[in-house]
Amino acid sequence: MRFKGTALLAAALVGIISYYFLIDLPSEKRKNKEKDRAEKVILFDPENVKGISFTKGEVTITLKGLGIDEWQMTAPVNAKGDALAVSEFLSFLSNLNFTRVVEESSKDLSPFGLDIPGLRIILSMNNGETKGVRVGDDHPMGNKVYLALLKGSQVLAADVTKNRLDRSAHDLRDKTILDFKTPLIKKIEFIRNGKTLNLIKDKESWQVLENRISAKGNETEITNLLNKI
Repeated sequence: MRFKGTALLAAALVGIISYYFLIDLPSEKRKNKEKDRAEKVILFDPENVKGISFTKGEVTITLKGLGIDEWQMTAPVNAKGDALAVSEFLSFLSNLNFTRVVEESSKDLSPFGLDIPGLRIILSMNNGETKGVRVGDDHPMGNKVYLALLKGSQVLAADVTKNRLDRSAHDLRDKTILDFKTPLIKKIEFIRNGKTLNLIKDKESWQVLENRISAKGNETEITNLLNKI
């Protein structure tokens, strides 16, 4: 009888554990995921964005995607975009949650700086849809900003400042001085005060040549120099 009671207790315990891991825990994770999705300021997948623009007054910064990790700035200048900067911003924006709904349907957006927002962020999606957010004033208590979607009058508050959402053309354009692939470089020439120093690559090694004097170059230092340029 004692063995039977122990077996029944063990079976009940297994049942409870199984219920927790197979039903209760997945359900809790699903609810948390749904809650997180519901609190997103803008629900979108960064990989489905084909264009992005920042409008501040009469100034608009526009970038369009040319392919995987490749962006082109089309306004205010035509220049190569900084793919990493754009990717990091889209990731940040896609993970931005609002902390509370300030007003469900505001009849006057001016107290929040949303009637004529200082910043509009507009996303062009691959499916032709347009998403975005209007950025209003920072909260008087600090570390919060008022937000509203492109359409509608719902006012949201998020734990981020206006400056954190703002980007300049300089922030988003590629700042590479010279565009080249390091392994393809065969020669580097330095000219200063009429004197010339040459770094010449012979197969996999580098030679330093100055005033007809040749010495083996430090491959690590030369590679680091090229990567910095």
